[in-house]
Amino acid sequence: MRRHKHPKFKRIVLYISILVLLLLFIVIVQLDFVFLKSSDVSLSVDNPVIYTKNSGNFTANYTIKYIDFWGCKTVCNYSIIDLGNMEVLRNSSFEINSNLNYDYSQPFQLDKKGFGRYLLYMEMDCTPIPRYYCKTDVFYRSNIISVHYNMTDKEWDVINLYGPYMKDMVNTFNDISARLLHLSSMQEALVPSLEKHLIGKELENVKNDFKMIDVSTSVNMWNDKEFENLADPLNYTQKLNAIGIALYEINAKINLTQHITNKSIALLEQINQIKPNLSVALGFYIKHLNDNNILLLSAMNAAAKGYDLSLDANQSVTEYLTRINETFDRLSNSTIEFNKLMSEGDRAYSEGILALGLKKNHSWAVKSFSCDVLLNLSRDTTVSNMNSEALRTDTNESEIEDAEDLFRIALSYVKNGSEIAGVYNDSFSLVILDDVSLIYDLLCKTKNYSSIFNYSSILNLISANDSIDIPDEQEPVLHDKLIIDDLYEECCTFGNCSNCKIIDSNYPVLFIHGHAFDQDSSPGNSLNGFSHIQNLMFTKGFINGAELDLNLDTESIDYGEYGVYNFPITYRATYYYIVDSYSFTAQKSERIENYAIRLKEIIDRIKRLTGKSKVRIVAHSMGGLVVREYGGLFGYQSIDKVITINTPHNGISGSVADFCGIFGGDKECEDMKNDSIFMSRLNSRKDYRNSDYYVLRTTGCIMGDNITGDGVVTDSSSYLDHAQNYMFSVNCTDKLPGEVHNEVLDPIKHPEVTEKILSILNSR
Repeated sequence: MRRHKHPKFKRIVLYISILVLLLLFIVIVQLDFVFLKSSDVSLSVDNPVIYTKNSGNFTANYTIKYIDFWGCKTVCNYSIIDLGNMEVLRNSSFEINSNLNYDYSQPFQLDKKGFGRYLLYMEMDCTPIPRYYCKTDVFYRSNIISVHYNMTDKEWDVINLYGPYMKDMVNTFNDISARLLHLSSMQEALVPSLEKHLIGKELENVKNDFKMIDVSTSVNMWNDKEFENLADPLNYTQKLNAIGIALYEINAKINLTQHITNKSIALLEQINQIKPNLSVALGFYIKHLNDNNILLLSAMNAAAKGYDLSLDANQSVTEYLTRINETFDRLSNSTIEFNKLMSEGDRAYSEGILALGLKKNHSWAVKSFSCDVLLNLSRDTTVSNMNSEALRTDTNESEIEDAEDLFRIALSYVKNGSEIAGVYNDSFSLVILDDVSLIYDLLCKTKNYSSIFNYSSILNLISANDSIDIPDEQEPVLHDKLIIDDLYEECCTFGNCSNCKIIDSNYPVLFIHGHAFDQDSSPGNSLNGFSHIQNLMFTKGFINGAELDLNLDTESIDYGEYGVYNFPITYRATYYYIVDSYSFTAQKSERIENYAIRLKEIIDRIKRLTGKSKVRIVAHSMGGLVVREYGGLFGYQSIDKVITINTPHNGISGSVADFCGIFGGDKECEDMKNDSIFMSRLNSRKDYRNSDYYVLRTTGCIMGDNITGDGVVTDSSSYLDHAQNYMFSVNCTDKLPGEVHNEVLDPIKHPEVTEKILSILNSR
């Protein structure tokens, strides 16, 4: 009797079989993703450059795609930041399914001033929802949009109308401010006088009028780019010009006052200079009082009568000048009269002493004139004349006349310097000499007067110390100078704004990946390690340009679009893509030489996007060989610095070389072998020696007998001769060989490597 299995048992077996097959399918698929197709997240923008008004609105359109096993989901947290002022504009999250495009649009309303550019930065981290068949990698992605904002037509109309006159207005305002300050200082330096007081009042009135012209508000509105409410600067300029005319007149008055004051000071100095002469005259007149001297003394005292050369604040400098000028003229006349008197006495004495000497055939030394010598001369002359009178009684007239004629001739010779003995004649004893007693009586004879003469005025003048104290003029400094900003396109990043212009420095930084162990995965996966470094550098003042979009039509973007900001930008790019006019495809199984040619396309693209003449390259692993091959083919003119990280500069060998092509591209693996034709040719070239090369290496993994390295590249292979080599020791505890080789790009696990990269990039 045949026994049949229970139907329930059959169903159980069927269910178990289906479950086993399903689990097997899932495992196979998961292994496929683990080893072959690795998951990825991409972030792209539809409009990398946006044009709008400073008060307009626009929409940023993003496309996010999550690549993973069907049915997987990821949650992406994102922030959108205005890099111009570092303001977080949006901060949210969304959930997306795998293998589907997620289109995200975000509208923005601008509230900017003037015209310029800023970068709209979106950063995103995507974490897959845990499912055992889905990858659990966290992806960090970012992108930038360059936003151009322009002014409104009304603002441009105001600028075109008023702009040409704004600087003239500000220059006029600053000029008047400086002139007011200077004139105030000059006015303070005037001597106390009526003019100083009146000029001060005029200046105060002008200052009050000047304060009423509110130029600073217009300047602030211009500098704050509030153009629509700007007032006509011509109105202000006209008012300022009127004040300028008033200041010109005040300046003329100050200069005139200073001129009069200087003349007064000069006259005072002249008066002080003649005081010694006046003192001598006063002493002479007092000692030899007679009718003539009393007249001269009275005239001199009258010249100084009412003498007061002080200047006070209620007196006009013009009147003061007139007064001291009259005083000086009168005193000058007194000195002239005294000098005449002294000259007459001197002449009478000098001629008389010569005549007496000639008559007596005796030479006397001519002394300086004084009343005493004149008195002695008068007495001697009188005695001589009396003797001559006695002789003349016995002499006829003709002899006397001959003697007098001969004496006059001889005296003229003596006056001209002839010796008396050479011209003397005995007949000279008959000559009657001029009587000098009359001169003596006029100059020196003293009489007794019953009244006392007042000469206090001239005495006070002589004893006074006359001067005008002029206050020191302080050099004024204009502190509140108005400055009007130049109108230019303003580019703002990290809260710093500057003129939008390309300065050929702060070169862009390009990150180049190494060998991809998964030939079928997205080329972007090779760049994931650099995204962490870019995020860190973003906090250090490097613009995060994310992954270079090789599909972007750069001809549609302005030259130097991302180079006008005063900060360097970082890009990561892959040489696995082939870009031409018709296609954009991934190709990983090629020679390193071909990758170098694509690197040139990448460098040229970055140079056009930034307007910079050079780039700085940070290359990992095989990427360093690609850069060296590029240098051999095209030179290093477009490269400022090269930093290689764990690059097999002397090739790969052993098990690394044996297994390299199993998952990755076989041609590039062949090129990297230490005994390959490519490596031999590459190391035979020494062109890199004249370039700025830095080699970062990690070691700590045992890779064979007495062989250490990073698990993929040996120490001897990572070393590059004639470059600056830096070695970092690590603990090689990874389960998978070569994990350290890639983990070196993680700033958290290996901060020392990232710090060295930053140090090199920031060095001059």
